[in-house]
Amino acid sequence: MSTIASDSPPGSAPDNRAPKRDLLKRLILLTVALLIVLAAVAYWLVTGRYSISTEDAYVGGNVVMVTAQVSGVVTAIEADDTDHVRAGQTVIRIDDTDARLALDRAQAQLALVVREVRSRYASAETARANVEVREVALARAAADALQMVRQQWKSSRAAIDRVSLDRNPAVLAAAAQVRDAYVDLGRTVVPAPVAGIVTRRHV
Repeated sequence: MSTIASDSPPGSAPDNRAPKRDLLKRLILLTVALLIVLAAVAYWLVTGRYSISTEDAYVGGNVVMVTAQVSGVVTAIEADDTDHVRAGQTVIRIDDTDARLALDRAQAQLALVVREVRSRYASAETARANVEVREVALARAAADALQMVRQQWKSSRAAIDRVSLDRNPAVLAAAAQVRDAYVDLGRTVVPAPVAGIVTRRHV
């Protein structure tokens, strides 16, 4: 009969823990690898798929031309290439000195015309009062004298007949000049027509 010598001390059971340890290590490594893969997939699904990077790219899109409605010297450029702008945001400022002066002149002209038309109304009222005074004083006077005063009143009244101050043609023309000057002043600021990013700026 033969005997097999064992390295283990007499009375100890064979070591079954080594294969279990290897199996446990493999399971832990497999679980960690699976968690890393799941985390990478989750990151890509949440944010990664929306990220694009390149060193040589050009984005084509709708290009909206922005042009000033008045000519002048550009004093400020408030949006440059690749800047995001909102609709209505000022992108260019033009020197508004001439437009402000034109607006001031138009407003002064309007005030002058209103004063002149009011003076005409006052003159017409004075002429009417004169007619009444003369009618009483000259009731017995010759018809020619009375006719002359009435003619003067009619000519004064003809300039304003059936037209109120706010409908007087001279006042309307001066008010139109104020509106034109105001619009020109507003056009010295060039707003962005739509929200987006500035590209190919030429100013």
